[in-house]
Parts: sequence; C-alpha cells; structure tokens
Amino acid sequence: NGGDSSFGPPSNPARVISKGGGGGGYVNADSAVDGGSGGGSGRASTHESPGGATLTNTGLPVSPTSQGFPGGANDSSSPYAGGGGGGAGAAGQDASPTDAGDGGAGLRNAIAGSNYPIGTPGPGPSTGGWVAGGGGTGGDGGGSPAAPGGVGGGGDGSGSAAGANGTQSTGAGGGGGLSASAILGGSGGSGLVVVRYQIGSVSAAKATGGAISFYNGKTIHVFTNSANFVNTTGSPLTVEYLCVGGGGGGGGAQNPSN
Repeated sequence: NGGDSSFGPPSNPARVISKGGGGGGYVNADSAVDGGSGGGSGRASTHESPGGATLTNTGLPVSPTSQGFPGGANDSSSPYAGGGGGGAGAAGQDASPTDAGDGGAGLRNAIAGSNYPIGTPGPGPSTGGWVAGGGGTGGDGGGSPAAPGGVGGGGDGSGSAAGANGTQSTGAGGGGGLSASAILGGSGGSGLVVVRYQIGSVSAAKATGGAISFYNGKTIHVFTNSANFVNTTGSPLTVEYLCVGGGGGGGGAQNPSN
C-alpha cells in the first residue's frame, strides 16, 4: 500500500490527509486493497474484488471528499486477465476476455504554475502537471498481454518481467508483474505536497520549508520529503495546497507474505 501524505500539524484533527493508494491483487487471491485510489484485482479464474476508493476528509473544507477511484475487476474467463489500478481521475479499467485492464487516469493540477513544473506529461496544452495515475495490469506471458499505466505516472504492467514503478513524486501506482512466474509488481510512486500563498509585487517568502519558487505573484513550496512548513510572519497566513499520497504497488504472482 502507498503511504499517506499530510499537511498541517500532526496533533490537529483538521489536518489534511491524502490517503496512499491500495496495493494491487496477486494471482488467485481476493487481495486488492482499498486506498485513496483502489488496487486492481489480480488474475484469477474466479471473480476477485478490486480495491475501493477510501472516503476521507469528510467534514473538512477539502474537495473532493473522495480522493480517487476504485480499481478494475478481473475477468474470470480464460485467459483470466486482471484489472487496472484506480487513478485520481478515473477508475481502473475492468479486464475483458482478451485484454488486461489499463490503469485509471490521474488528474492535472496547475497549483505550481501554468507551465506545469510538477507531475508528468499528458493530454492538454504545454506539458506536465499530471499526477496519481493508476498502475497497469501485468500479463501472463501467453494469452493475456500486459496493460499500460494511466496518465499521471502510472507504471506499465509487464508481460516478461517485473512491473514498472510509478513515477516518483506523483503518487502514481506501480504496474503489475508477470503472473506466469514469481515476479513482483512495481513500486508505487512517492507522494507530493505543494503549498502556495499570495505575495506582493516583490517575490518574497513568508515561510520556510521545501523547494521555494515564485510564479504569478505567489510563492510556492514543493515538498518531496517530510519537512516542516513554518510561517515566519508572526500572523495568520492564507494558503492553497495540493496533497498527494504515495501510490500503491502492483500485484505480482505470489502472496507477498511469502
């Protein structure tokens, strides 16, 4: 499972928590996990439940309260393909009798500027800005080919080796591994927190923490590791923020507890 990302004092019950993604299912086991976005169900000859999207931040001024989408379901007819991992913008694709499920699409966010310096390339003007894509499903080395990850850094599934990792600092899911052998899924991408606030005509920081940049009259702090955001003004500071949890890993061919 992916780790949570959060913004705000740990002791404050109103701090914002972005749930990590659910891990993907492995072969012949009802093991896909709920998360900010859910993991896709593993390859099996019976129906296996995909992971659901966890409802969080209810009662807080955070939109949406649901942070992502569920994973896709497997197909229980031969070649028993697995479902894709859910993304921040779309559910993981259900498998069909001929194809494994693609990872769900992530979302694009311009909080760090219209030149989109965070995230990965994707559809739309310019490049960048896409985060939290779902991981694609692994293949079986035969009748069920691997599927790609969703836009926003989702790792591609593999038909011959380990699944691809989700892109770092996007919260994207890892791709599934080859199910015909004991080959692992890819790791989920690490999460991300971005905070910005209004400044005057002269670029200046009113707080410390993270990588600081300035765009369009605002100061931007980007955190790719745990650190403190400290208001240095001595008075309240109004901020906007983006909080992305870490992505869940892709399912492999074996029970991970083994």
